[in-house]
Amino acid sequence: MTGQHALVVGAKACFEVDRFTEYGYIRPRKRLLVDVVVSKPMLDTALEVANSLFNSLEGKGHRVALGHHGRYGGRPPLQLEGPQRQSLGYREPWSPDAPTLVFVKDVAFGLTLYESSEPVEVRYVNGDYIPITQLNPVHHRWISRNHSWSSTHYLPTGRLTLRAYAAQSGVTWQHEWVERRPGELPHRFRTVRRVLVQSVPEVEQLVEKARLEAEEETRRWKAQVERWEREERERREKEAHNESREHLLAIVDRWALARRIEEFFRDIEQRAAGLEEGERAALQERLEGAREILGGIDALSHFSQWRSPANRLCSGIGGSRNSPENGR
Repeated sequence: MTGQHALVVGAKACFEVDRFTEYGYIRPRKRLLVDVVVSKPMLDTALEVANSLFNSLEGKGHRVALGHHGRYGGRPPLQLEGPQRQSLGYREPWSPDAPTLVFVKDVAFGLTLYESSEPVEVRYVNGDYIPITQLNPVHHRWISRNHSWSSTHYLPTGRLTLRAYAAQSGVTWQHEWVERRPGELPHRFRTVRRVLVQSVPEVEQLVEKARLEAEEETRRWKAQVERWEREERERREKEAHNESREHLLAIVDRWALARRIEEFFRDIEQRAAGLEEGERAALQERLEGAREILGGIDALSHFSQWRSPANRLCSGIGGSRNSPENGR
């Protein structure tokens, strides 16, 4: 096949932005793009190589397209800026929202075309890191007048690497074709296709293994959830039983106390019988107020406040110490 592939049409304009990493890789704002990670000087070459690769693969019956978001596994990260940059908060220079895929038989392989990097000794010059070998008289004059230092950074090399990886979730398979000299990658397209075709059975086995492992993990997770739910149910039942028992004992204690106090009140009433009518009426009013505060000695009234363990579980009282209806 010849001509411009659909994934490359219009891509250059999206990559030609003034957003770069500290070490020179392009960072386009648009993320639904072909998976190409290069510096600006290599953009045209990389898109031409990607176009030739896609046409070559489709010419042999292997469709190339962007994958549906969320359907395929995570794209393996690129490590382009050196091991010292691989920290918890490290982010790649750029990564697409959807993988670039080639479908070989029933297997989807992800494709990433990127510019490799290598450690280079650089000198800090007016906000930029310039390779030592590229320092000119203007740089040296700036260095002589300002604070500067040397360090080693991983910079783009001008050589491309093609990475193919298994796009299915839970599958680890990857192969790379690295240029030793700029421009040699297109001569290896036939090898790329052969490796992909030969790797289909291996990747299919890995996919099946990942499927079985995912099913087993799902089974274990469901069993764990059921165990947690059973333990929580038993905890709530036990707590509801204990709270219900404590509440019932508290009701009995209050009723017994109220009964003793009622005997005390009756003794007062008997002794008040000999008082003047006005004093007796005032004392009787105070006794009624006291009885109302204590709730009386009606056992049925006291017992009606009790909640059985089953009542507590149904109403959500049991197992929740912070409930405003804990019945106490």
